[in-house]
Amino acid sequence: MIDRRSLIKSSGAVVANLVVSSRSWAAGARPVRFKELAPLPEPEVTVDVTAFGAKPGSGADATPAFRAAAAKCMELKSARLLIPAGEYDFKDEQALRDFDDLMSSRPVPSHVTSSPAVVPDCARTMEFSGMDGLHIDGQGAVLIFHGLTQFIRLRDCRNFRASGFTIDWARPLMTTGEVMKRHTGELLVKIDDQYPVRGGEPTYVFQRYDRRTGDLGDFEALVGKPLEAASGGLWRIRHPLAGLFQVGDGLVIRHTIFRPMIQPYQVSGMRLEDITFLASPGFTVVSQRCSDVTFARIKVIPKDNRPMSTLGDASHFISCRGEVRLSDCEFSRMGDDSLNIHGWYHQVIKKADRRTLITSLARSRGWLGPDHPDSGDEVELVRYASLYPYWKARVTEAVYDPTREENRLVLDRDLPWDMLSNDLALDVSQLPRLEMKNCRVYNNRARAALVQTRGATVEGCVFEKATGTAIHVNTAHGWLETGGARDVTIRGNKIMGCGFGPGTYQGASAICVGVEAPLPRPGVHRRLTIADNEIDAVGRKAIQLSCVDDVLVSGNRIRNARPAICSLAATNVKKE
Repeated sequence: MIDRRSLIKSSGAVVANLVVSSRSWAAGARPVRFKELAPLPEPEVTVDVTAFGAKPGSGADATPAFRAAAAKCMELKSARLLIPAGEYDFKDEQALRDFDDLMSSRPVPSHVTSSPAVVPDCARTMEFSGMDGLHIDGQGAVLIFHGLTQFIRLRDCRNFRASGFTIDWARPLMTTGEVMKRHTGELLVKIDDQYPVRGGEPTYVFQRYDRRTGDLGDFEALVGKPLEAASGGLWRIRHPLAGLFQVGDGLVIRHTIFRPMIQPYQVSGMRLEDITFLASPGFTVVSQRCSDVTFARIKVIPKDNRPMSTLGDASHFISCRGEVRLSDCEFSRMGDDSLNIHGWYHQVIKKADRRTLITSLARSRGWLGPDHPDSGDEVELVRYASLYPYWKARVTEAVYDPTREENRLVLDRDLPWDMLSNDLALDVSQLPRLEMKNCRVYNNRARAALVQTRGATVEGCVFEKATGTAIHVNTAHGWLETGGARDVTIRGNKIMGCGFGPGTYQGASAICVGVEAPLPRPGVHRRLTIADNEIDAVGRKAIQLSCVDDVLVSGNRIRNARPAICSLAATNVKKE
C-alpha cells in the first residue's frame, strides 16, 4: 500500500487531464431497463386497530391500541393492519416528555446522533421485524402525533405495503414569526399565535420566508441561541448573522431534525402509495439496505399556511439494491431534499493480505443498523483526492465486526500494488437503479433531487422554486456519500426558477453534475444524457458539468441563463 505522499508523484498526470472537450461523439447514458414488478401479495388475515381499543375521533391516545395490533401482526407473521377511516391521536408519555425537554433546550438522550447500539430508544408507535407480508391499510385515516416520536420502524421484513392515510402533527417542530426589530447580533421576532413558545426553544435553523406566498427564502442561519423573552411580547434570537435579515422578514424556525417517521431496514419489496405527510419532525422516510422500493402518489406537502412540511428529506435511500421508483409524487416545502439516493464510501483501514481488505464506515452511526458489503457484491477502490474509481473486484467473503465497526472483505483478485493508504472502497452493488417520473417538487429548501447512484432516469417531472439546484448528480467527501454516477438520463423535465439559495451547487439553477473533492478529474461521472428539458434559469447558470466523461446534451430549451452550460474537467461532451 502506498502512503498519501505518493499521491503527489501522480498528481501531474491527473492535472493533465483537467481539460474540457466537446468532441464530435458522445453516446451519453445507456438505456436502463426496469423490470416489471409483480404486485405485492395481500395478506390473508386482517388485524383491525379498533378491535384493540383505538377510537377514531375521541382524542384519546391511540398508541397502546396500535402497539397491540402491531404485536398481533408480528405473531401472525403476515397480516393486513386495518386503520378504519377517522382521526387518531397519538400522545405517548415519552414522546410528550421528550418534546418538552427538547423545546426547553434540555438534553434528550434518544435524540443524540451516535452509534445505534448506544443511543436510547425513542418513542415509537409500531415496530415490525421478520414479517413476510404486511399491509398497513389506512382507509383514509388521519393520524395526528403529539410530541417527539416515530411512527413505524421495520427490520428484516419482506413484502411491505402502506397506503391510504395522512400524517400530521398537533404542534410541528417549527415556529413562524415576523422580524420586528434588528440589532447587532440579534433579532426581535413576533411569534405567530399558532406556535406558542415559552422561552428556551432551540433555534436549530432559522430561514427567511415570504409570509404572503409561503415561499422559502434565499438565506438561513444555523444554530442560534435558544429563544429568549423580550419586552413588548417579542422574542429574541441571538446569532452573529442576524444583521443579514431585514425588519419585516418572515421567519421559520426549525427546532430540530428528528428521526424518520417511517424507517425500514433490510426490507425486500416495499411499496408506499397514496400517503400524505403534512408534517414530520425530521426526515419522512429513510430506507436503508432495502431492495425494490416504490413510492406512488406520495405527497409531502404542508397543511394550510405552514411554510414547511417535513423538516428534513422527503425520501432518503441508503445502500439499497434493485430498483427505487417514484411516480406521480408531490413534494413541497421540505426542510431538505425531496430525494436523496446514495451508498457510502468505506474507509480503508488496512490490507490484511494480498486479497483481504479491512474497511470501516463511521457514517452508519445514527441510522437503524450497520451498513456493510455482503458476499457476492462488487466493490471499487476510489482515490480519496479525486473520488475517481480505478479498480474493482468481487467480494467472496464478507464479515462485519460490530464491536470494531469494521468489515473484513476477501476479494476474488489480488489488491492493486499502487493502493494508497487513504483510498476509499465503494460497494457498487448497493447503488440501485432509480426511476423518478411525473413528480412535482416546488417551493422547497435545498435540492429537488440528489442523485448519487447508477442507472438513473429523471423524466417528466416539474421542479419549481427550489432554493437549491433542482437536480444534483453528485459524490462528496463531506458526507462520504457515493458514488460516481453512470448511465443517468435527465429528460423531458420542466425546471423553473431554482437555485437561488440554500442547496445551490456551483451556481447552477437547473442541473449540476459535480464532485466535492479537492482534485477535479474527468470520468468520475460517466455516460449522462440531458435532453429535451425546459429550463428557466432566471438569470443564473443553467447547467454545470464537472468531472464527467461522455455526456450528451441535446434538445434542451433554455432561457434566461447566464450562461447556459459550463464545464470543468469534462471530456467527450457533445452539445446539440
